[in-house]
Formats: sequence, C-alpha cells, structure tokens
Amino acid sequence: MCKYIMIISLLIVFASVGLAVEMEKQQTVANEEDDFKKVEVGFFFGPNIPQLNFKNAIRDPLSAYWYWESAYGYTEYDLNVSSISEMGEHSAKSVCFGGLFNYFFGKNFGFQFMLEKSSHNVPLWTSHGIWFRLDYYWGERDEYRGNSQAETTGSWTVMPISLNGIVRFNNGKIISGYASGGLTYYKADIEAESKVGYRFQYLWYEHDSDLYYLLYDMVSIPMSIDDSVGEIGSNFGVGIVTTFWKKVGILADFRYYHAPKKDVYWTLKPGDYTLLANDWYGPITRTVTQTDIDIFLEEQREFFQVEVNPSFFRFAFGLQFRF
Repeated sequence: MCKYIMIISLLIVFASVGLAVEMEKQQTVANEEDDFKKVEVGFFFGPNIPQLNFKNAIRDPLSAYWYWESAYGYTEYDLNVSSISEMGEHSAKSVCFGGLFNYFFGKNFGFQFMLEKSSHNVPLWTSHGIWFRLDYYWGERDEYRGNSQAETTGSWTVMPISLNGIVRFNNGKIISGYASGGLTYYKADIEAESKVGYRFQYLWYEHDSDLYYLLYDMVSIPMSIDDSVGEIGSNFGVGIVTTFWKKVGILADFRYYHAPKKDVYWTLKPGDYTLLANDWYGPITRTVTQTDIDIFLEEQREFFQVEVNPSFFRFAFGLQFRF
C-alpha cells in the first residue's frame, strides 16, 4: 500500500510539473526582476515528539479466603494474586531523517513532496505475583512469590509520506518563510514483547480439610504485538530558510502530523510454563493450550486491545538547495 501511495504521489507531482511547464511556455517571457527559483530540494533531521499514548493495562487481581474447622483443628488460607501488564504514555523524543521536494508554478505558490522516518521505544512494564498465608494446627506459612520487569522491549517506527500545497514569503530575500499542508500517508510498524499472568485454580482440592494441598497458582505467558499501520491523515507546518549563498540555505521546519487512532492486539503463545509459587517438591509445570488462550482472550479481549495514537510534532533542521 505504501509503495502505491508513493507512486501516485510522485505521479501527481510530475503531472503538476508538466502542466506548469506547458503553461509557462504559453506565457510571455518574464522580466529578469520577476525571475524566481522553481525547484527546491531539502534534506533535514531533528527531534520528533510523539503522542504515542499506548492505552493498555492488563490487570487480573484476586483476593480469596478459605477457613475450615473441626474437632481436630482448623485450616485458614488467605490468598492474593496480582497480574499487571501495562503500556504507558510515551513522550520521549527521537530523531527523524527526511527530505523534501518543492516545485513552484508561481512565484509564491507550488507543490511539496515530503518523506521522513523516525523510530521510538515503547515503554512496557509487567509484574506478576502471589502472596499467600496458610495457618493450620501444625504451623503456619506466609510468603510471596512472583517476578517483575520494569521494562521490556518494544519499538514504533513511522514513515509519513506527504503531498502538500506550499506558500512562501519574502522570496529572494536572505530570510524567507513558508507554510505548507496537505495529505499524509502513514506507514508505521509496532513491535512489542511482554508477559501476562495466567491463573490456575484448584489444581487439586477436594474439600475443606485439604486446604493445605490447595495450589492456586499462576504462570507467566509470553505475549507480543507485531502489527502495521497504514492510514491516511494530514499535516501542517511552517518553516524559515536562511540563504547564505545564492542557491543554498539553512532550513528550519516545524510540523504537526495528524493520523487516525489505531487498535492493535496482544497475541499469546501456548506452551508449558512453570508455576510461580508452588515448588515445594521442585518446579511444577502446567500446559497452556491454544484453546485456553482463545478462551482467555475472549474473556478479557478489551484488556488485550491497545489504542495507538500515531499523531506527533516534529522540529527539524537541514539544508535546502534552489534551482
């Protein structure tokens, strides 16, 4: 899709150029003082400030309490299970690289083709754990088992391709300015890896007197996002060009890119995983099948949905050449 949009955009630019050339042939020769540079080519880089508000939090808390008493004693079991996986708002800057091509069919009006690329890290955080207290007539047990990762891997790469109208001011002066805006095709890729807690309930437990053998536990299942965004949006920006030689200038461009929000989804991987808490007799593994995952995703589908806002601000510096 990105390839076709780029080809169509280039065809529009070249068709506009051809039309402008044909119209120019039909006009009288302009006076030398009215002459102007029709083509501008620029290359730039600069900080990119994304609005990547990854709104997602998978939470699966549980608190439970059991008590059994008989003439021979009692058993009390208090349990707290917590599973949290979050993607947070990302405001860290990154660097973009890009280029532009301007063609002016009049002294101050023309078309602009712009392409750039930037990449960002995606903030992820996950924590899974079980706290339980067992109090019975032989003694008591109180402990916490779990794992957490402050950060896990993730990346967001975006390449906006824009076709704009452009208006420039003070053409031919040392300091000139312009404003441009138009349609943008967003080609973006998101990749992320994290984990989510999956609970196993009542692994073996027949009646109240067996509370000592209750295994209410959790495994940590790997999950990932590998998705692409291809949306039509818009952009608007202003810039200043300081000419230090007849055909070369320093470019400063500030631009806002607006794109529709996109929903992506976590996918989970089935397999054999080790229980977090109960390892009295060595590691215990449990199998999570694809059927288990399908049911889990259906029950908590809204939590595995991540809303992504690809819109962002960008400020760039570079060189511009006039022909």
